[in-house]
Amino acid sequence: MAAVAFFFVGLAPMACDSCGDEASDRFDASYNLAFPVFGFGLVVVLVVLLSAWALPWRRRNAAARVWLAVTAPAAVVLDFIVFHGLVDWP
Repeated sequence: MAAVAFFFVGLAPMACDSCGDEASDRFDASYNLAFPVFGFGLVVVLVVLLSAWALPWRRRNAAARVWLAVTAPAAVVLDFIVFHGLVDWP
């Protein structure tokens, strides 16, 4: 899911290929901020997944492991929504 989101975020600069100079400058400025924020969000998702696997395989940790495993895809969606909100689309 993160790879698909990263693919579409990577294609986002093509949305403003035919923009004028002013719209292109606004888009580029917002994209240059949003892309590192998106990358940091993917790092957070990776940490959540690794912590789900790093917890000991004991019955008492089962709820925490499931919670972390379910949180990771939701974090990818939230990360994509934050990216979409930060970019000044043409």
